[in-house]
Amino acid sequence: MSVPVTMRQIAEQADVSIGTVSHVINGTAKVREKLRVRVVEAIRSLGYQPSQLARGLRRNQTNMLGIIMPYVTTEAMLEFLDRFAKTIRDDEHVAMVLDQAGWHGANALRVPDNITLLPLPPYSPELNPVERVWLFLKERFLSHRLHANYDAVADAASKAWNRLCAEVGRLTSLCSYSWIPKVKR
Repeated sequence: MSVPVTMRQIAEQADVSIGTVSHVINGTAKVREKLRVRVVEAIRSLGYQPSQLARGLRRNQTNMLGIIMPYVTTEAMLEFLDRFAKTIRDDEHVAMVLDQAGWHGANALRVPDNITLLPLPPYSPELNPVERVWLFLKERFLSHRLHANYDAVADAASKAWNRLCAEVGRLTSLCSYSWIPKVKR
């Protein structure tokens, strides 16, 4: 696996500041044409690919989707996939890692074209990134509480999810496994 090219490397090759590289990449300030050309040439020669995750973290924005549903069924999974597919840009494709729960691979499941499901081996929760999310939510916000009814449970789950989303970078850190970037389609 190759190491991503950094703005520092681009700056060094173009003989400009990191700030100038950032302005060229993000279009946030006017940069002299001569410098802009040097930065663009360095970007091309180094094969730089901007990180949407880093950009989202920098802007304090991430694309996180959570849906609270009373049942886990094929229909619930369809609803989730349909909603999730609408958040994916036209030039992106998502590999979704999931366990082999029945509703994740049911014959009736229609997976949108911009998503590929990557089922994990059976009985391997240690490989499933979302297991860490559930553990975090339970430990921090949901355990040792008694709720009066479904609405109270849904409200507590919603508040927990929103608190998780408010911690920029937390979901990424919870779901980061060294093997994920190495998965080939």
